[in-house]
Amino acid sequence: MTRYATVAPVGLMLLSLGQACGTKFESCAEGEPCSGVATAAGGGGGTGASVATGAGGHTGGSAAGGGGSTSTTSSFGGIAGEAGTLGEAGAPNTSSSGGMGGTPPIPCEGTCDGDTPVCDEATAMCVACVDSAEHCEAPTPVCNPDAHKCVECLTPSDCNEGTCDPETHLCVECLENEDCEVSTPLCDPEQVCVECLENADCTDPQGSFCDDNTCAPCQTNADCAHLAGTTVCNVDAGQCVQCTTAEEAPCDGTSCNPTTNTCTTTELGTVDDCQPCQADSECIGNTESEPLRRCIPMEFKGEVREQAYCLKRQAAGCERPYAVLITAVSVSGAAEEPYCGIGQDSVTCEAVLDLFQSRSCPGGQDTECGCPRDEDGNCTAPGTGGLCRTVGAFDNRCTYECGVVDDCPANRTCANQDPDFCQ
Repeated sequence: MTRYATVAPVGLMLLSLGQACGTKFESCAEGEPCSGVATAAGGGGGTGASVATGAGGHTGGSAAGGGGSTSTTSSFGGIAGEAGTLGEAGAPNTSSSGGMGGTPPIPCEGTCDGDTPVCDEATAMCVACVDSAEHCEAPTPVCNPDAHKCVECLTPSDCNEGTCDPETHLCVECLENEDCEVSTPLCDPEQVCVECLENADCTDPQGSFCDDNTCAPCQTNADCAHLAGTTVCNVDAGQCVQCTTAEEAPCDGTSCNPTTNTCTTTELGTVDDCQPCQADSECIGNTESEPLRRCIPMEFKGEVREQAYCLKRQAAGCERPYAVLITAVSVSGAAEEPYCGIGQDSVTCEAVLDLFQSRSCPGGQDTECGCPRDEDGNCTAPGTGGLCRTVGAFDNRCTYECGVVDDCPANRTCANQDPDFCQ
């Protein structure tokens, strides 16, 4: 129902205002207007009716009202307010005009921009984000609820690979070794899975040197020091080995086989001319400043033999029966030079040694001479390069074919036979 304000007769209004001057405003003098304003409770969002007297009168109080209002000026020179609609009770209103009703406040007063464009209404503070999907995007697609900042990750599931660093909120390969695979088992300080952090992490003799977090071939003996039994670096191969011809100390008095880089059972400097060897250091006189002998690869009838043999250097002087020069590089890598050898087209070192030792050949077969033998002197395989003949006063003795007398030992001659042989 619409309620209307009632306008009182002018006489009554003057009388009422005069009484107010006598009781409410003590300074009010007769014939002078009073300036005080009495207010009533205003309505929420509107103004009540405001009534004013004519000239010399007091201003009337405003009543509770709703909505907005207008005012008019009476014929007495005062301001008369029109009746407003009745509103809900609200805070006191000293004005004849009411405020806006029901408008919510603007979050953070609308001041959020720049790096903190979002208002966190819970704290009324400007922040970078409160919601991942709404406020964050790659490369920092996740909103950190504690810091209200967009980050790369909060949990490992936020990373396509690797894991999430809980301190930096960055996706990394690893936080600890358990995060890494077998091929790169260690987590380095940069949180990357690597093969090694130091040489001790490289246990393969062919890759014992930790070079930029990768196991690489050795360069010095220090790169092999952590590998028991293979503490020497074969620089040419980049591999940790037991020994080399230049580093035979680990063999404790025996030679190092240059083919396998392992220690042999042959003592240094004990192998004589035409005896089988595996390294230069085994040959008699090799340890001198000017070595007398070296271990030299040999042939028989054009085929390379599996075994090498100690031969005297021509520079040290040749003696019978080693009168045929053989030019070669030693098995331990000494530069090519001539050595005192034998006629490899027809004879072997085993056959020469059988003659020196006056070996017998009971069966009369040539293959019983020039053969590899065991510790008891028995042939372990058929011989080559030797002959079974009567030598001097002895039948069935081992000898070998010769071309000139110098092919035979000093106490032998080259017999005129078919073929000629030493006797």
